[in-house]
Amino acid sequence: MKHKDVHEMFTKLFPMYSAGEHTWYPSGRNTIRIKIIENIEFIFTYHTNKCWTFETLQMYNEYRIKE
Repeated sequence: MKHKDVHEMFTKLFPMYSAGEHTWYPSGRNTIRIKIIENIEFIFTYHTNKCWTFETLQMYNEYRIKE
């Protein structure tokens, strides 16, 4: 899936977060990194309508380090 499509799904699923979005950029396969105005960063990974994750950057990094 293209990162632009992942971003569109993020916007549909989380309109409140996307309203405060400052910027976003690719962060891996089916994954984007979103920066909110208050300098809070999130990672959104989309696989299907029933399989996706939305987590803080810190939790994303902690989970990846454990793997």
